[in-house]
Amino acid sequence: MAAQQNDQPPRRSVQKVSPETAPPKLRLQPDFEPRSDHRYHLNDLLRFHDRVFVQAAYRAVLKRSPDETEALRDLKRLRSGYVNKVDLLADLRFSQEGRAKGVQVDGLLVPMLIRRLGQLPLIGYPIRLGIALLRLPNSIRDQREFGSYVLSQHEQIADFINVTADRLTQRIDTLATEQQTLAQRQTDSQQWQEYFEGVAGTYFDDMKHRIATLRADTSQELAALRFRLGDVTDPELEQLYVALEDRFRGSRAEIKERFREYLPYVKDRAPVIDLGCGRGEWLELLTENGIAARGVENNPLQVRQCTDRGLDVAEQDLFAFLQSL
Repeated sequence: MAAQQNDQPPRRSVQKVSPETAPPKLRLQPDFEPRSDHRYHLNDLLRFHDRVFVQAAYRAVLKRSPDETEALRDLKRLRSGYVNKVDLLADLRFSQEGRAKGVQVDGLLVPMLIRRLGQLPLIGYPIRLGIALLRLPNSIRDQREFGSYVLSQHEQIADFINVTADRLTQRIDTLATEQQTLAQRQTDSQQWQEYFEGVAGTYFDDMKHRIATLRADTSQELAALRFRLGDVTDPELEQLYVALEDRFRGSRAEIKERFREYLPYVKDRAPVIDLGCGRGEWLELLTENGIAARGVENNPLQVRQCTDRGLDVAEQDLFAFLQSL
């Protein structure tokens, strides 16, 4: 009877939600802690309810958790109202597996016998009626306590929801602020990028202009020098001119690459005559692309360089060469 009177939920089995920085945790029932001596009192297990009670009963009596089938079956029996916690504990304790485990549940025997008597045919109903009448004052008190317990749970759930909502709102505000900061940083980054691109573009345009001017001036100086040396046969001056071209004209590969853009203009107009072919980069490029070409050069050193490369070059003054055509 005492065990039956205590078959009620605890008044405060939830954890108070505190508005701290840690995420809130809602616990509507205490955690089950198995005992090392495997001895329990009936009231130790009756304080659990529904799914948590099924888990605690199996872990206490059978020393294991129920499988999915067992949990669903026993939970359905409890929720039907025809089986209560005492019935389930008795079934587990006095089953073949429960006897083998040998777990002691004090206070279980008397409530179990009363439940068994109440299930007998004919006399079971009067027994249940008498027990109900005897327990009526306690039942009224239990009902009031249960109402207080449910109200307490609702308060804890409301606290949990309010704290969670407040923290969620704060987190949303924080994320919105971070998003605005990130958007501002992206805008600033884009503005700086545009600024540096403008500065770099101006700088490179200026450098290109200076390089082009320098090349033009150098080409003019080389042309003037070449014109002045046109009729000179002094070997030292010829070597000086060749050295000047090698120093300021650029590498053969670079000059050939610059000439490549002119190939489409002469592709179908062979043969080509290169007047003043110099080192022969243009002749070499034409020959490599299968275009018939001949060069004219009055510097014997450069003519020798071209012929050593297998190019067709005539050592002659270009005006005399043109008059001979």
